[in-house]
Amino acid sequence: MFVGFNDSYITIDCDRLLYTVDTKIHHVEIWGSVIENLDERMGGSNERIKRVIEVIETKGGSVLETLKNTEYYKEASEWGKDCQKNYVDPKWKHSMCFDELGVENNKAYNIKPKSGGDLPFDFTGGGSIDLIVARINTEGGARSLLEDFDLTICKASFDGKNFRIPDPHRTFSAKSTMEPNRSAVVESYVKHFKSPSQKYQYLEPMAAYALASTTIKAVRKDVPNAPFYRQLDFAARLPDRYNGEEYDFGNGALGGVKYGSSFQFHNWTLKLINRLRKYQQRGIEVVGAPTIGDDVHIKAFSMMGY
Repeated sequence: MFVGFNDSYITIDCDRLLYTVDTKIHHVEIWGSVIENLDERMGGSNERIKRVIEVIETKGGSVLETLKNTEYYKEASEWGKDCQKNYVDPKWKHSMCFDELGVENNKAYNIKPKSGGDLPFDFTGGGSIDLIVARINTEGGARSLLEDFDLTICKASFDGKNFRIPDPHRTFSAKSTMEPNRSAVVESYVKHFKSPSQKYQYLEPMAAYALASTTIKAVRKDVPNAPFYRQLDFAARLPDRYNGEEYDFGNGALGGVKYGSSFQFHNWTLKLINRLRKYQQRGIEVVGAPTIGDDVHIKAFSMMGY
């Protein structure tokens, strides 16, 4: 079941667009289980739905055919017929497509049922499967997306025929390397970021922008040649005619791009920091990367404030 793009309002600083900093990813779709979403609608439990399935299978029935006869499945399939027109296109055109970020809005990304088939769709549903979709004409196909993963241990994959384990001697010893440019940016960002003295959760947008910009300038001195600065350089060339009362942080507005690029870089780096800490806390030794301790406190910034 297609359940959308992790719905809610998206601004240019949103971490759902962070792949625009340096990846081949176009977007991420969320998919889930029809049975679990049906069970949620019915107010039941997973255990109860499992027992229903067991009864159906015991009697020689088809779980799929039983599901297809529910009102929920029929409604979801009707929604799925026109989800490109009624959901996908408006979502991209009005809240997810930023020309300034190079996120193309292309008709080739067409989510629809196959001929003669169903596409259950419920944008209010839940899902635990992330479908990562590459940009058009990505060289190397789907496997090339693994190159964008920052930790080598995360690049282990199975394509239906073969398992591929990069750097197996480290991987099977609970060790990993981190992409060198990202590791260097993370180490520099943690070193230079100074938590504000005021209550963090109430940091005003322009104050957050100033803090992020100051940190980024220091990082670029330490790591001048990392391939992550395109959007920052684009923003720097925009006219600087906004002040604290006149800036426009709206979707696609110049003010949003001018200031949002620093927010986005900050949030992207924070994603790397948190992921590195998560794996280190799991006992993975990330060779050559900085250790992210519990004393490192960096929060995401929002152009809308806290």
